[in-house]
Amino acid sequence: MCSFDCLCKNGGTCEPVSGECQCPAGFFGALCTEECPLGRFGVNCMSLCLCMNGGMCSPVNGSCTCAAGWHGASCEKVCDKGTFGVDCAQTCNCFDDVSCDPVSGECICSPGLQGARCDQPCGNGTYGAGCMGMCACKNNSTCNPVTGICSCPPGWTGIHCNLPCPDGYFGRNCSQACDCGTVPDAMLSKCHHVTGECQCPPGWTGPDCRTPCPPDRWGDRCSEKCECQNGGSCDPISGMCSCQPGWRGRTCDKECTMGLYGFNCAQHCHCLNNATCNPKTGECQCQPGWMGTACEFKCPSGYFGTSCQGNCICKNGAMCNSVDGSCNCLPGWTECPDDHFGQNCSEICQCEHGASCNHITGFCICKPGWRGKRCHRPCLKGYFGRNCAQMCRCPKANTCDHITGYCACPPGYTGSTCTLLCPVGKYGQDCNNRCNCPRNSECDAINGHCYCKAGYSGEECSPGLKNNNLGCPQGKFGVNCRENCTCENGATCDAENGRCFCPLGFIGTRCELGCPPNRYGINCVEECHCLNGGRCNPTSGQCACPPGFTGINCQQVCPENKYGPGCSETCRCKHGGHCNPLNGSCRCTLGRTGPTCEQECPANRYGPECSLECRCQNNAQCDKITGCCDCPDGFFGGMCEYKCPEGTYGWYCSKSCKCMNSATCDAASGQCLCPPGFMGSYCESECQVGFYGAGCRFQCDCGNFTCDRLTGKCLCPLGLTGPRCAEACRPGRFGLNCEQRCTCYNGARCDLFTGQCHCADGWLGPTCQEEDHDYNVMPSRGDIPKFPTRNFHR
Repeated sequence: MCSFDCLCKNGGTCEPVSGECQCPAGFFGALCTEECPLGRFGVNCMSLCLCMNGGMCSPVNGSCTCAAGWHGASCEKVCDKGTFGVDCAQTCNCFDDVSCDPVSGECICSPGLQGARCDQPCGNGTYGAGCMGMCACKNNSTCNPVTGICSCPPGWTGIHCNLPCPDGYFGRNCSQACDCGTVPDAMLSKCHHVTGECQCPPGWTGPDCRTPCPPDRWGDRCSEKCECQNGGSCDPISGMCSCQPGWRGRTCDKECTMGLYGFNCAQHCHCLNNATCNPKTGECQCQPGWMGTACEFKCPSGYFGTSCQGNCICKNGAMCNSVDGSCNCLPGWTECPDDHFGQNCSEICQCEHGASCNHITGFCICKPGWRGKRCHRPCLKGYFGRNCAQMCRCPKANTCDHITGYCACPPGYTGSTCTLLCPVGKYGQDCNNRCNCPRNSECDAINGHCYCKAGYSGEECSPGLKNNNLGCPQGKFGVNCRENCTCENGATCDAENGRCFCPLGFIGTRCELGCPPNRYGINCVEECHCLNGGRCNPTSGQCACPPGFTGINCQQVCPENKYGPGCSETCRCKHGGHCNPLNGSCRCTLGRTGPTCEQECPANRYGPECSLECRCQNNAQCDKITGCCDCPDGFFGGMCEYKCPEGTYGWYCSKSCKCMNSATCDAASGQCLCPPGFMGSYCESECQVGFYGAGCRFQCDCGNFTCDRLTGKCLCPLGLTGPRCAEACRPGRFGLNCEQRCTCYNGARCDLFTGQCHCADGWLGPTCQEEDHDYNVMPSRGDIPKFPTRNFHR
């Protein structure tokens, strides 16, 4: 008989015999009071739950109640995209189909997005997963929010958009070519790398930079006004004045200083003997008295003044002053004032009694009645008049006045000085008596006696030996030829009065004196006109010229190429050398030397007789005449000591370089020396792809990738690095050249290109720092095996 109460709980039933509880599914225990432990279900909890990912298992039938974010019979499926929560019943509120966390519904932003709905791009300066990457883009370029790659605005290029377009290009991707003239026309004209507007180099203007600055303008857009004076031209680029020859200074306002001439006053004058130098041409303007290219020669004899164009007119052997033509007279040949004589009339006469002195010798020329060296003595008794040469005609008992010769006339004489005999046919006191004498006879003026005329003798006064065609024998004169002549040097005497008739070339009462210098002829009355030291023949007056002179009066220097006595020798001077008319020696023109001027100045010598040393530098040629330096291309300066400034080249740096892209040009030839990365005649072209360096001569060694055109360094794509871009980014790095640092944690893998984190199991979030549920261990009775359950989230 069933006498015990059944104590089973939760719908358990008692075994009718033993009373043991038979529990319904989901419970166990003696009285069915305990629910199945986690992970178990069914009768006596003997069935193992198959719920995954934190799903709760029904202890009765084992059906799974999934945790938020999961669904499926065993909760093995994560919520479909766009759903989350319990039974995946909720819809994600994320922008543009972005996935959300299946548990919380939190939007999981793709690289480059942020915000609760992932509807906002990464803020300024950030990119990548979680917007953790820092952009390095410059010049207002945009940064790709996913990759961080810079998108350059028009006018910029480079990895970080930090480089302007290369010269000659502008716009987006630097793909448009500038239209700003050509290299030969506008040299270094460029355009604005953003707008393409032409940016003319200094010296050019116009919308396309093809118009040069007008002569009075210079600089950027020809906006500056030139200040050059005195015809100086203005450099259209720098505004620097290029002065006309003869001017210098910043504005060509100063004349060349003394001793300099030419362009920029850079040439040295080589004028000698105080000559002035033309500041424009360097031509020497000689002082009077000098001639030659450098005024190195004195005027030749017979010429004077500027350029020796004046003809000397000095006479009587006087020397001509080569400067002003004034005559440097020989002694006696000047208009000496009274009482002076000699060289330059510097001697004082010592004459007395009003006598004048010879302006050559100082010899006193006495007034009539006086004699002696100083004319200090009266004439000797019986003489009077000039040189006391006249004898008194007074009666013997009386003397005449030594000056006038006046006396009381004795019988036979008449006249104021009793010097005249009675007229022919008269005699006696006061000539009152008439003579009566035969032919060829005269009567004595005193007593009337007849006597033969001079040159006749005998009672009949017949002709005798004649003297000087007058009748007396040679050496005799006077009445009846009784007197002896005293003449010398072959002179004849007058048969009547004994006066000497001097031969040519002699003077004096006895013809005892030769003609004084520069006198010749009868009684030396003729004046010689021999010049330049010529000797006068006292007989003929003919001039015997010294070496170097010719002409009737020796007035002419030997003609060109002649020299010596009579100008009979031929000069041997060459190349315009001046021949000395005296001895034929050569005075060479500037730049030549040698006995006959046959040699050019040797290297590094110039000037008169090659006596000066050249100072030219840098292999410049030295002008043999002036010493001026002819600079080779690429140099300038008075001694060619300066190299052309940057941007110029050629002869005296007169040409402007046309190189582009900061290239320099050869100072001599103007050839452009391209910097690494550029090529072309004007360095206008970048290296072709695959080449780099100076002259683009080197080939890149980067496999399938290109290299930097300057350095040759390989330009690796995202995620690669190494000398040849053969290495992937090492762990923790990503992006361009692997320069970006990954921010992934907990064993996550970092995308080499974008840096996006791929989380390891059990971790969530942009940087994989959000922990998922850890492994769970389910407690059970000792008779229930333990089966761990892992939460799978992704």
